[in-house]
Order: sequence, then C-alpha cells, then structure tokens
Amino acid sequence: MPKNETDNFITKCKQIFTPEVNVTELCQKYKLKADGIYLLHRDKQGSVFQEQLITHKPLLITGFFHEAEADITYVQMELYHAQAWHKLPLKTLEEISRTNPIITLANNNVDINISNARQVIDYLSCLRSCLQEALPQQRLCKYLGWEQDKFYLPGRGIDDTVFMLSDGELYQAVAQAKGDWEKWLSTYGKLCDSSIVARFIISCALAAPLLERVGFKGSPLVLLYGSRGSGKSTLMRFAASVWGNDNFLYPCNGTLNGFELRAKLLSGLPFFLDDVQLMRSRPDFNEFMQSFIYMLFNGYGKQRATKELGSAMLNRWQTLNILSSETTVVTPEFYGGAARRILELHLPEALERELIGECNKTSAHCYGLAGRRMLDLLEAYPSQVWQELYEKACDRLFLLDNGKREGTQLMVLALVLLADVLFALVRTGRSDVAQLTPLLADAEAMVLAVSDELENTEEQESGAYYHEALVDTVSANYDCFGYLAADSREVVNGTGYKSYGFFYDGYVYINSKVFNGFLKQFGKPAKSIKTLLRDAKLIEADAGRFTKQLNLTFNKCYRPRMVCMKYGEQRETEQAA
Repeated sequence: MPKNETDNFITKCKQIFTPEVNVTELCQKYKLKADGIYLLHRDKQGSVFQEQLITHKPLLITGFFHEAEADITYVQMELYHAQAWHKLPLKTLEEISRTNPIITLANNNVDINISNARQVIDYLSCLRSCLQEALPQQRLCKYLGWEQDKFYLPGRGIDDTVFMLSDGELYQAVAQAKGDWEKWLSTYGKLCDSSIVARFIISCALAAPLLERVGFKGSPLVLLYGSRGSGKSTLMRFAASVWGNDNFLYPCNGTLNGFELRAKLLSGLPFFLDDVQLMRSRPDFNEFMQSFIYMLFNGYGKQRATKELGSAMLNRWQTLNILSSETTVVTPEFYGGAARRILELHLPEALERELIGECNKTSAHCYGLAGRRMLDLLEAYPSQVWQELYEKACDRLFLLDNGKREGTQLMVLALVLLADVLFALVRTGRSDVAQLTPLLADAEAMVLAVSDELENTEEQESGAYYHEALVDTVSANYDCFGYLAADSREVVNGTGYKSYGFFYDGYVYINSKVFNGFLKQFGKPAKSIKTLLRDAKLIEADAGRFTKQLNLTFNKCYRPRMVCMKYGEQRETEQAA
C-alpha cells in the first residue's frame, strides 16, 4: 500500500464514528466497526456470510519505531476508548506475536483474554503486513547522546525521533528548553564575576558533549567542596540548568548498580551528584568511593549474565561527573589510581546571599537554553575540528604546567578550557571557530587559576599529612638508624644503612624498602612521590647536593633508593629531654 493511501487508510479507520464512514474493512479479512473488530467468514465465491466479533473495542496499528542500538522494532497501537483514541505503550514485534505478552494489553483496557488472544494476534499480523512497508519507521531512542554527528536530546526535533527513556523524570528534566536566554546569561555573568570556581564548574557542564567529539578516553570526575551554606548546591543547580530543570540534579546516595544505570542514561551529558557526605555513614566509605570513582571514570559497568546464561550487553557511557561535598573525598588511604581520576576543587568563599537567591530563581525558570546552543555549534563542524583544537589546548597546558600535574588531570583541564572558549563564542551569537583565538587568553587564565587552586589544595590536604606520618615513622624507629661519619663516610652505630637508614647533617636518609613499607601503610599519594615530598617540605631546595641526588633517582623510576628529608624538631626535643 503506498504511503499516501496508508495515511488515508488510517485516517479513514479513525473516522469510524463519523457520519461519512461507519464501516471499514481491513485486509479483506477483518472489519472495524463502532463496537469492535470483526472476523469475516467468506464462502468459496468470496462473499461474506458471517461476521464474528473478536474484541469489543477498536484497535489499530498507527506507527513503527526502530531502536538502532538493540536492532528492535516497536509497534505503536491505538485503542478507541471513552470516545477518543488513546496511544498504548509501545510493544515489540515479538510481544504482539505471542500469547502471553499480548494478553498484558488487558491492563490498558483492551478486550483480550486467553480465548481470543490468537485471533487478536492474527488480526495485528494481518494489519502489520499491510502497513509495515508503507508506514516509515521512525527512530526510537532509549538513551541520549551522539550518533552519526547528531546529538539526540528530547525536543531538538532531529529526524522526528521518538524518545522512550526508562526514567520519565529524566525525560521531563531535559525535554524542553524554557525561559529567557538573556536573563540566564545575565545571572551567568554575575556568577562568573563572583567566583572563578563557579565559571569552571559551569564550563564542566558544557564540556560533557565534547568528550565524544574530541575522543577523550574516560568520564572525568570533578568534586566541588566547601563549608555548609557556601552555595555549593546553588552552584550545582545553576550548572545543571545548562541542560535541564532541577530534576537533573541527583542526590549522591545509592548503590554502584544504581549509579551505573543512571550514568548509562546520561551518556553525553553531565552527571550531577549533590552531597557526597550522604554516604559517609557507610562503614566501607573509602573502599566504596574508590570503586565508585574507578567505575564512573572508566565508563563501563559490570559484566553480567542473561537469564539464558548468555552474556548481557555491557553498560557503557561517557559523562562528565560533577559532585559536591562538604569535605574532600580523597583520603590518604586511597589508591593512587583512584585519586588521580578526580579533580577536587575548593569553593574558597561563600556566594553572596543575593546572588544565591538570583541563581535559584533563574535556574528554576530558565533552563536547557545554553546546552542546546552549545550542541548546535558542535554539530556544525566535524569531530576532526574539535580534536585538533583539543590537542592544541592539551599541548598548551602541558607546556605551561612543566610536569607539575598528572597527565590525566591536564587533559581534563584542557577539555574544560575548550568548552569555556566555545561557550564564549555561543554567548556572542557567533559560530565561526576561526574567531576563537581572541577568546583563548581569558579562558586560559581561568583554567590556570583553577589549576593553581588545585595545587594549593593538594599541598594542604596531603602534604602535611604525609609529613607528619613520615616523621612519626622515623621517630618510632629511631634506634634502628645509624649516623654517617663525616670523615669516613660510613654508617656507624645502630643497624644503619642496611635496614632503616641514617642521619647526617640534620637530614635523615631512609632505605627505599622502609619507605615503600610506609606507602603501603598510609596509602600511595595522589601526586608523584617527588612532588609530594617537595610540597610537604621534606626536600630542602637549598641543599643542592641532596636535591641533585634525589632528582637523579626520581627521574628514573619515581622510587628513590634513599629518601632525604629534613629532620623535625620533635626528635631534637626528645634527645634534649
């Protein structure tokens, strides 16, 4: 049946209660009447001699939808009930071809039971054969994100796509853009002027769809922490308004399985999790958070089996995960890998109360505007353009950093830098990437300022802790250290060099095995050992001989044969006593 005839056919079927059309025959085998569907019995000459009622309510197939990811075709059916046509939940071709699944339509007011199920299946099969080729299959999306240079998001009108998300609340959160764009931009400007950290967090939200475009491996995590009442949740809520309403912000309280499924749904978008401290009551908080960080960053969930003992499809995603907490998450007990996969950023000053009120009001009434404009720009150019710009941003930051930071963190910073520059272009209504150059300096200054803040945070949080712990380790094993005689250059007294180490000229040299044991006891630091010791002031810059020796050792493998540290005053006090 040609498409125009199909459209007329469905329209005609839906008009069965109008004076013009009161009876419609379907496929020469069934007839649709006002009181239901009839099976036609014909004689050898083809004349109808009996009409058998099979259901009391008219039922039609009005559309077909194809889910590309799972290669499944769904059928849209409509039921005439209470003087109106109502769409039923989508069903797969398999579900409308088997008795047990088809009977579940009774839950939607369809007149079906075990006695007429086979006849309804045959009726739908007959109707499908007439309509399937003529009705174009629409695209069905169960998940958000990129596919073939298009970002599928409800309300964007791409290819008449129909979304069937398993989370209705998420659909409502991102289904439409609402509010005054100029009002949102005005509040955004005030927030960025008030806090460079706020600008960084909003740029993180904008950077999420860039992950796939630039070929980033992983799903970065950024933690915003600060004191209670400083405006963290307000800032998170405003950053979430880039893409949707308040329902786009989730509480950080759940299981790994729950976070996995949520991340899958949000692939291509930021994953906002507010108040990490909600999970601190867990006795296994440190172990849980490390598994949580690894899972989110790696971008895939657990291997699972199906009921038939086959291998289930692995959940994969690519999100930019933005968390908030009252305190830092990384502790000295963290493994090095988990600590390197999360950027912890402190909100140094509380946002002004008036600004907090304006942000809350704006995010409640203006949302989804910035994200859609960002997507329009990203779709305007092939991914190769964004990859080249990203690589240039990475090269620039690596050059400026001069080896101080981890490579993974620098790549995340480069991603946020690119997002900030692109949004500067969006704000001015431009779309020519050739105009990015004048905007780079401002975005670069923002990222470098945040990078310095991250460095200071690490010095405060991890350096002092390791310094204190290492001094305590030396103090507890004082009797096992010898002394290096200045004249003979040999270790005398105590067990000395072969076991723990020795003292010399106000410094203590620790055997590498002892130091490795210390790391196992207190956890490996987030930064390289050399950087950690330097920030904790365990290496004195003015001791050129010692610094040179350490540099030669650290540059080889980051595991020194001997670790040099300035000996604390605590030991001297004990000796005097």
